[in-house]
Amino acid sequence: MKSCLKRILQIFMTLTLVFLMVIINNDKKIENQENYSIMQKANNITKEDGKTEEKNSFVPKKDENPKADEKQDNEKTKTSESKKEEKKVNNTKKVIKKTNVEKSVSTQEASNSKTKNNNHKTVKYGTFGRLYISNYSAALYNYNVYTKSDTALQTIVDNKDSAAYYKNHGKLVIADHYNQGFKVLINLSEGATLQIKFEDGNTIRYKLTKKSEGINAGPDLVDNEGNSFFEMESDLIMYTCYNDGIMATLWVKA
Repeated sequence: MKSCLKRILQIFMTLTLVFLMVIINNDKKIENQENYSIMQKANNITKEDGKTEEKNSFVPKKDENPKADEKQDNEKTKTSESKKEEKKVNNTKKVIKKTNVEKSVSTQEASNSKTKNNNHKTVKYGTFGRLYISNYSAALYNYNVYTKSDTALQTIVDNKDSAAYYKNHGKLVIADHYNQGFKVLINLSEGATLQIKFEDGNTIRYKLTKKSEGINAGPDLVDNEGNSFFEMESDLIMYTCYNDGIMATLWVKA
């Protein structure tokens, strides 16, 4: 009987030990799991802190990235210098444009002055003055009507921009070719005017009082009835060849 109890007690003790060992192992497992969970959380927190730090450091502050600051400053300096250079170039272009305009104006003024001088130089006054009538103009050159030859008269009227003038019976006489501008006499009406300008700036004006066909009887000029134009009232006689005779016009001072 004692042996049996002893055996039972040993079995009980053995089971108790096994049970205790199981409990202890479970406690260790739970503790290990808790420790693992704590470590896992700690690792996650560490990773999140790393990401946050990485995110915050993605755009560095000026103090944290001096090279970027230096590059930005260099770009600003280059931009500023480029603007200054562009402004300088624009100012230079303005100065050049202004200079060219001034040169152009000066050249134009010089050209106008030269043209005026040339025009003044090219105006011919002949030996007496310059005749202006309607759209006709010519320099007047002296001819002596009492010479034996009319070669001088022919030479004067043959030249371009040239008309002959002379005095006869106290009257001024002017003659030129019909086809060199004196055909203007044909279409004139009584009351028409002309002027003779002199090189000194003075001017004489005349008014047309009579126009008639006639004959050059040299040195006399007569109408178709044989009346001398020199005996008619006038201060100036102008004539040209017309049909088989002449067209004579009589003028008085205006």
